[in-house]
Amino acid sequence: RVNYLELPLNLLYRGRLGQGYVLLGFGPYVGYGITGKATTGDEEMDIEFQNTIETGDPHSSAYMKALDAGAGIYAGYETALGLYFQLNTQYGLLNISPEDQRFSDDQSRANNVGFGLSLGYRF
Repeated sequence: RVNYLELPLNLLYRGRLGQGYVLLGFGPYVGYGITGKATTGDEEMDIEFQNTIETGDPHSSAYMKALDAGAGIYAGYETALGLYFQLNTQYGLLNISPEDQRFSDDQSRANNVGFGLSLGYRF
């Protein structure tokens, strides 16, 4: 599990549907990893953020790149009373797996994927 500080820039469509509004949106985001934990079997370790894993770095640590950027979409509904819910998903377009110089044939790749549900009140 990795925690990112994220800055999205979403475009929103809000159209009348029945007594409320349909909400549709999409846009890019940029994120920066701040903390994280990885689990392998029974072992849990902190994630270290770096772009390159050097030859002497320990195998007992988990590594990821801190910078991420991607795209997100969301859809939702807002009632006439201002109560709304939204579903969203995001996909990271950058490879967040650092270059691992401990292995000569490193081809590892990892991308962030996220899903969410929001509830709120517009006043």
